[in-house]
Amino acid sequence: MAQNPLFNSWRILILAAGLLGLVLYLGGLSSQFKPTPDSCEYMGLAQALAHSKGYQFNGRDGSRYPPLMPLLLVGLIKVSESTESVVSVVTPAKFTQIILALLFALGAWRLARRYLDQRRAMLAALLVWANLTVFQHCMFILSDVLYGCLSIWAMVLLSKRLNMRRWIGGIILIALAWMTRSVGILLAAAAIPYLLWAKPHVIEGMKRWVWALLMPVICALPFVLWKYFWADQQGDYYLERWISATDKINLPGIILASFLNMAPTVPLNSVQTLLNIETMTLPIYFAVPGFIVVLIGWGLLFQKHRALPEWYTMFYLGVMSIWFSNQGPRFYLPLLPLLLIYGLTGLTRLRELMAQQNLLGRILRIAVTLAFLVFITPLIQYFIQHKQPRAALILIRNGYVYSLLAALIVLLALLVRMRILRRLPIDKTAGVLFFLTYLGTSWLYSAGFAYLEHGLSKSRGPMLVGYIPYWQMGQWLKQQDRITEPILCAQSAIVHLSGEKITREPDNRIDQTWSRLEKGEYNCVLWLEHPENDQRPTDAYNEQIGRLIKKYPHCFQLQANQSGSPQYKLYRYIPQKVDKYP
Repeated sequence: MAQNPLFNSWRILILAAGLLGLVLYLGGLSSQFKPTPDSCEYMGLAQALAHSKGYQFNGRDGSRYPPLMPLLLVGLIKVSESTESVVSVVTPAKFTQIILALLFALGAWRLARRYLDQRRAMLAALLVWANLTVFQHCMFILSDVLYGCLSIWAMVLLSKRLNMRRWIGGIILIALAWMTRSVGILLAAAAIPYLLWAKPHVIEGMKRWVWALLMPVICALPFVLWKYFWADQQGDYYLERWISATDKINLPGIILASFLNMAPTVPLNSVQTLLNIETMTLPIYFAVPGFIVVLIGWGLLFQKHRALPEWYTMFYLGVMSIWFSNQGPRFYLPLLPLLLIYGLTGLTRLRELMAQQNLLGRILRIAVTLAFLVFITPLIQYFIQHKQPRAALILIRNGYVYSLLAALIVLLALLVRMRILRRLPIDKTAGVLFFLTYLGTSWLYSAGFAYLEHGLSKSRGPMLVGYIPYWQMGQWLKQQDRITEPILCAQSAIVHLSGEKITREPDNRIDQTWSRLEKGEYNCVLWLEHPENDQRPTDAYNEQIGRLIKKYPHCFQLQANQSGSPQYKLYRYIPQKVDKYP
């Protein structure tokens, strides 16, 4: 009797791992709100919409954030009939994010089936589901998972021979993705070369030119209407960047400089996302071999298909790295399924070439051996510099666990070469160890998050501890009833949502912030003062406020302060003649 393919052992293992991941996701659910600048503005916009105040936040009409995420939160407020603060819908919002993450992983599986065999496609979906950045963004209520879900299913719909239903479905999903994050424009733009030059053509004849040109135009209509009627034009980040760029230097120079910055950014952020590393402190040479494998996979698939995912990846990595070259890997999260597909494709091809008994095979075997030695180097370098082992948490969070994994694989390969372990298939063993490391990293993080979230341990503070003091500062500010005017402070979105006072953020340059104070735009300043021996990273804007207060102490009159650690200090600005800030 033939065995049912649904119950193959590897399928059972993958499904079991997926169910364990679901348990850990649900275990992380709680009513605690993890404030970030983005999530606070989403919450505030949703609160205003739910109370029929329009699309406004922090005393300003409009927002630079597209409206789909706030509208989703409005729906949750209406369904839960919450009359309290919008923070009361945190648990339903997190649960909705988990559903979106599951759909994101299922979309990765459906798309991966176009390129990979069934086993690798399911592995890619499992790794998306287990990625700790996906888990984090579900718990922190950010828009990246929603955008990733919409974009991956748009690519699923548009990756086969098109008919009118698929074309319309693709338009709707791309438009919704665009209304979630402005970078959705890249998905609409990538549809043009895909519809024109896919191999084979998904639309035959001249009709493909009409479909290719109409699709991005129709996708853009909802976004353009929102941008015209409800967006905060004065706070348009991209417009400000454009103006500041063209004022200082010609545009080609800006683009050239951005591309030069992109050289280390793309490999580092791509490999950090791909390898499931939370805070990557590894050097660029660690990321290069992994990124080369991704490029090999992308090149093979682009040459063969020229499908929408390949065009989208090229556009996304290029444009996002120009505009956000100094940002972390959160912007690369929507590309996670594609990076996994390209990585698995590249590894499969390398394995085939290495198995050949010719010059190319020998060269590749030497190159892969050298790559593993490169992976080990950061850990050796640390031991030489610090002469002590790293804590287990640091090994996991900063990516050094992959250096340990590389060292173990090299050791096993040597034992096989010396015929001590004769029957060990080193390539399959390396693959199994990688997946166990990847999954183990995620499961440990998710379990630790749940452990801390539900107060089972008091040894560490809550996650995102860097933002928590600003939320607490806002709650303290709420008690200062006599303050009714706008307040200059760092993390203004968090302080506003918590304190229900109008707040404003400092400028990027300290001299511009001082100039606005002199013009009377702000009369109140709120500063979070950290202890002298505090080793935690400080906010640049809060540091800027502290520098101004210390340089011109006679211009700031203390109105209220909260003793403790850290201290919250509220000042009133007193205009006086002083030297211009250098």
